[in-house]
Amino acid sequence: MIRSKSPEAVNEKGKRMKDGLLAAEAAKIGIELTQRQLEQFARFYYLVLERNKKFNLTAITDERDFIVKHFIDSLYVLKLTDELGITRRENDRANETETEITFIDIGSGAGFPGIPLAIARPEIMMTLLEANRKKVGFMTEAAELLKLGGITCVRARAEEAGRLPSMREYFDVAVGRAVAPLRVLAEYCLPFVKAGGFFFAYKGPDAAAEASQAEGMIKELGGVITDVRPTFAGLVGFKSELHGFKTCSPKHPAPVGLKSELHGFKTCSPKHSGPVEDAPGGLDALRHHIVVIKKVSKTPGVYPRANKKIVGGAHAT
Repeated sequence: MIRSKSPEAVNEKGKRMKDGLLAAEAAKIGIELTQRQLEQFARFYYLVLERNKKFNLTAITDERDFIVKHFIDSLYVLKLTDELGITRRENDRANETETEITFIDIGSGAGFPGIPLAIARPEIMMTLLEANRKKVGFMTEAAELLKLGGITCVRARAEEAGRLPSMREYFDVAVGRAVAPLRVLAEYCLPFVKAGGFFFAYKGPDAAAEASQAEGMIKELGGVITDVRPTFAGLVGFKSELHGFKTCSPKHPAPVGLKSELHGFKTCSPKHSGPVEDAPGGLDALRHHIVVIKKVSKTPGVYPRANKKIVGGAHAT
């Protein structure tokens, strides 16, 4: 296995990552990071930069952009899982018996969001699923370097792994950050989630409209959409009927077009907006939203279908 030549929390020139920025941005979404975790994030950042020279892992290499668009964007899932009671902040866990929490990151690529989640919450049992051999090798190396014992890297296609008895409807949480229509992501990811679990799908600024279009397929797969959230905290100064949040600001309105009794999403007026400058990363972080899908029943055995049928849209939504 290839070993990193820069395993420390500094780069080859001795420059240290701005862990103060990372700590401050994470704190905005309720994630407190220890010094050891900050060092793990820095080691991961420099390992990505080093391996990125040999094969493509990410186009984002600027330190500030990397912190906001990869690390903070990934960690936002924990804000949601804490609220839903799936995970707990350190103070809340102090007097509780630890139970195993299973996550799967589907199409993990360079390890986002799975590796940042595993760093921040080492009690999570994290499976990183990826079809690309080199990327699986990189994630395995990163997990060993960072001493993340809860990570398992699996090389497989999602539509094939989702039919394996050992993985089907096994996980408490699935996350998908891949670029694909929501109805496609749902068919790849929901078969992995046990009834009562959640699938968090990263989408762009049209997430709510896309969620509305995918409702039928998601219901067929045993899921129900419960929320759409932006991956930042500062604009959250407003209440929704469902989970306590609507996503809006004077310049960035609530999710477009989705207004139903099921989701409880409504547009909101400027008086409900929060300060843009308080959002982690400011306006840079506005591109991603997370569609929250709860698994309420088992996925029918015919899913997931062959890849050609999934991407071909054979199911009418």
